[in-house]
Amino acid sequence: MTKERAAVSLPFAVLRCIAFLGEDGVVDATGAARRTVRCWSDPDDERRRLPAHQGIALDTACHLAGHGAPVLEAYDIILQRRVSAARGVAPHDAMPPKERLLAILTEFADVIRTLDRAMKDGGLDAAGRRAIVRDAYRMRDMLDQFVADVEHGSAIKLVFPPRQRPA
Repeated sequence: MTKERAAVSLPFAVLRCIAFLGEDGVVDATGAARRTVRCWSDPDDERRRLPAHQGIALDTACHLAGHGAPVLEAYDIILQRRVSAARGVAPHDAMPPKERLLAILTEFADVIRTLDRAMKDGGLDAAGRRAIVRDAYRMRDMLDQFVADVEHGSAIKLVFPPRQRPA
């Protein structure tokens, strides 16, 4: 059974690294045991979180393979959200529009890769089809919210407001 992971979380970033590199590639990049790698991608395992140096190793391997830096991307978005929340900015304003749209498109790309891999392996079973449909609806909702925010001007707010000049 597949566990739900927050779209922007370190466990999901590890899962993306596994999708990009394969489990063997992640083990090679980090020197960690398979079980440890699986624990890093488990949102319910509070005891075994991804150490910073292993996140850097994963991002380095993903970047060299042409897949960007999933851990850094997740960390950056999480940081922006927390800073925004601390400043009292609404959650949907937590990312600048460009980064927010890139995060949505990154999720689209992940689903397309999953679908492509499944089709090469003989197609999707019923559970796989349900997962793809669920992901597509979730991404459509995210994109619809983004469009609505842009139309109303709320997606254009800055996460880090300009510094106030001393009086």
